[in-house]
Amino acid sequence: MADEMAARLMAAMRGRDVRFQEQEPKVSETTRALQRQGRGDTDYSFVHESNAEGRRQHEAAVRKRAQELREQRVMYPEQAARMELLREAQARSEAASRHATYEAMRENTRREGEEHSTANLQKGIRESAEKRREGRIQKLLDAVVAEVLGEQAKADAARVAELRAVTGAHR
Repeated sequence: MADEMAARLMAAMRGRDVRFQEQEPKVSETTRALQRQGRGDTDYSFVHESNAEGRRQHEAAVRKRAQELREQRVMYPEQAARMELLREAQARSEAASRHATYEAMRENTRREGEEHSTANLQKGIRESAEKRREGRIQKLLDAVVAEVLGEQAKADAARVAELRAVTGAHR
C-alpha cells in the first residue's frame, strides 16, 4: 500500500498522474486583482507619468528662468536658475511645514481646551452631586438625632415624673 502511494506521488511530481496534480482554484477577477495588489503587482505607471510630467515642468521653468538670466548677463544662468528654483521650493516647503505645524498645534490646543472644559464641567457636576448628597445625609442625621433626642427627652421626662412620684419631690 505504501509503495503504491509512493509511486502515485512520484508520478504526480513528474507530471504523469493528473489525479494528484494541484489545480489552481477558480477565483473571480476581483479576487485576482486583490491578490495582485496584496503581492505588490499593482500598476504604478500613473506615478511614473506624474513624475515625468513634474520633471518636464521643472525643466521648462529652469529653461525659462535661465533665458531671463542670460538676458541679464548672469554667469552660469542655468545653474543660477536651478538654485533659485530650489530655494523657492524649499521656502514653500518650509512655509507649508510651519503652517501644518501651526494648524496641528492649534487643533491640539483646541482639543485640550475642550477636554479641560469637559473635565471641569464633570468635576463641577460631581462636586455639586456630592454637596447635595452630603446635604441630604446631614438632614437625615439631624432628623435622626432630633428624633433620638426627642425620644430620649420623653423617656427622661417620664423617669423624672416617676422619680418625683416615688420620692414626693413634686411638692
